[in-house]
Amino acid sequence: MNNDAPYLVRDYLNKNDAAAALGIHPFTLKRWRMRGYGPQGVKLGGRLRYRKSDIEAWLAQLGKEQQGAGQ
Repeated sequence: MNNDAPYLVRDYLNKNDAAAALGIHPFTLKRWRMRGYGPQGVKLGGRLRYRKSDIEAWLAQLGKEQQGAGQ
């Protein structure tokens, strides 16, 4: 096994941690994913993970969209 594996995946969150970072319930994150909304998730070893950078980028994009809508 590659000794770098823990280093490579430390910036990934499971669904519970991603939901906590967003301040939502894990089921809400699941529902968003089913609807094509929310941060991009990736499958690692058959398990759903969210990159911290993808969550941050998604939040930044939301902020831009809201500014463009005059909110």
